[in-house]
Order: sequence, then C-alpha cells, then structure tokens
Amino acid sequence: MIAKFDSAADLMAHYAALRVRLRGPEPKPFVHASALPVEDEPTPVVVIAPPMPVPLVRMPVFLMAPHEIRISFEDVASLVCAKTKFHRREIFAPRRTHDICFSRQLLWALARRFCWHMSLPQIGRASGGKDHTTILHGCKRGEKHPDFVELCGVLEDLYEEKRRQNAALIEQAEMEKEGV
Repeated sequence: MIAKFDSAADLMAHYAALRVRLRGPEPKPFVHASALPVEDEPTPVVVIAPPMPVPLVRMPVFLMAPHEIRISFEDVASLVCAKTKFHRREIFAPRRTHDICFSRQLLWALARRFCWHMSLPQIGRASGGKDHTTILHGCKRGEKHPDFVELCGVLEDLYEEKRRQNAALIEQAEMEKEGV
C-alpha cells in the first residue's frame, strides 16, 4: 500500500507518528537540581534530556511463498564487487576501462539471470541510469566472463539457503499455530 500525502507537512506528521509508535513518546526533559534557581540569585535553567532508550521490538517475520523468494540486485552487486575487487562506485562510474566494463557486464548478466523480478530497464536504473539495450548487450558479453559460472554457483547456493530459511520459518510458524 502506498500512502499519498497532500503536503510535506502531512508526510512529516506521518513520520512523526511512526517514530512515536516504534520508539515510544519523547522522554520528558530532566532538570538537574543544581540548575534550579536559588532564591537570591537568578540562575539560568539547564535542561538535560536523557538518552532515548531504544526498546527491544521483535520484528514480525514475513513468510514468503516459494515463488516470492528472490535474490536482490544488491546481493549480486556485492558478490561481483567482492570477486572483482572493485568498489561499487567504480563499477557504476562512467569510466570505460576494460576491467571495469567487463565487471559491470558480469553484474548485469548475473542480475538478468538471478534477479528475475527485475526488467532490463529496472536493472539499468539500478546501474546508474543505463539504457535497457546497453544492459542487453552487456548481458551477452558478461556471460563470457571467466568468473560467470563460478558466481552462478554461488548465487544458486544463496537462493537455496534463502529457500531453506523460509521453509524453516514456515514450519516454525505452523508449529506455533498448532501449539496455540
């Protein structure tokens, strides 16, 4: 559900309400006894706010149907960055050195194969505003990268791990329902 707001003030009020719901109300300011004015001489009041405690909130577990389990573009990008030893800024920079371009094309080929929920224009936008035809050409070249097969195996293992974790969460949720 996407909320629509008429003005920036409405949006800020919405965020303030969310902060209160998540963190609780703002703490009341603490006034130290030494900051209170003495009867003879007026002393400025010093207000000290205690640090805001962060409540421990158990995050809800969102179970996914098997067809909703997916590898994110960020997962693929971090894997390619780790393998090629290039920083993410370097891969998405407009530079066209051979190593950087080939790494970028490897990223696109892996994203096209494993980020099946993303279209070519979406991959292009995530890559810094590239055109979908550039992504398509890069995918064909990226499949020829020497690390392509190895990284495909790593991403398949990551997908299986996510699938196993989700299955365990579904099983745990079913057991909790039966116990209740």
